[in-house]
Amino acid sequence: MINKLLRAINKYPVAIIVTYSILLRLLVFIFYNHITIYPDSEDYIVLGQLISDFNLDNYSGKRTPGYPIIIALLDNSKIAILSFQNFLGILASCLIYDFTKKHCQNEKLAFWISIFIASFIHVVFYDFAILTESLTYFMLLLSIWFISKFNLLSSKGSLSLYII
Repeated sequence: MINKLLRAINKYPVAIIVTYSILLRLLVFIFYNHITIYPDSEDYIVLGQLISDFNLDNYSGKRTPGYPIIIALLDNSKIAILSFQNFLGILASCLIYDFTKKHCQNEKLAFWISIFIASFIHVVFYDFAILTESLTYFMLLLSIWFISKFNLLSSKGSLSLYII
């Protein structure tokens, strides 16, 4: 049984990481089953509604419009927002695996590091809250992955990639 699991890890590491991330989020969804709304969340939701209505008359400037634009694009649906954030969380696990594999040059270590980080329960709970933390976490990982993937910190990096 363990040998089968180890062979599967060697053969399909990304699929197992994605499956693990999905199962972990399903467990949190089943047992927690709550959309967490913080005081900041209300501000984002209200601004998202204002943006959807194309009416910023009551916009106080308390929150920047980046995250509320995403909320508006998702039709102000809390379920859609959480689904999007969970999707980003699953992608973040894949980015961690790819980044770690490149820098450690060890697929098994990269796999276990990805599983370990994907298991941080507070990160999973952020995916179930209407907050910018999930988006920020993903964008930070994506930036680090992009810098690493295209060697932007070396003299070999293409100038056009710096613009992106």
